[in-house]
Amino acid sequence: VTKPGGYIEITDLYLNIDKSSPNFYTIYKGFYKSCLKRNVNIRSIIHLNSILESHQNIGVVHHDEKIVTFGPHGGKPGLVYQEVVILFLTTNRAIKDLSAEIGISEEKFKEIVESLKEDLKENKTSKGHVLRFWTQKIC
Repeated sequence: VTKPGGYIEITDLYLNIDKSSPNFYTIYKGFYKSCLKRNVNIRSIIHLNSILESHQNIGVVHHDEKIVTFGPHGGKPGLVYQEVVILFLTTNRAIKDLSAEIGISEEKFKEIVESLKEDLKENKTSKGHVLRFWTQKIC
């Protein structure tokens, strides 16, 4: 709990994955559906500004956004995000849960993840939006 006069800062990543990278899009759709089944809306961050502004005891909400293209077209940050995504997708839990969510075998899922790096070499439109909000508690 933040005391009056204290600052609140929240940073999160919003994924904007489109069909130009079909494998990435398929995995993302499965991930999104899996999260919703657990009552986790990974897209709620885009509404955080209005949620914070609706509170009476919150001052002016500041917002910053950095956009990173996944893969080599995003430079070093894009390659880092690519590796983080691939590391996550190669965990046993992700393989088991997401392959079931998408409706494919675990082996087919692993093949899709393997082809992701090639997909992202061609992709220039799947992006991660790093959103940062900060404000001060006034009451």
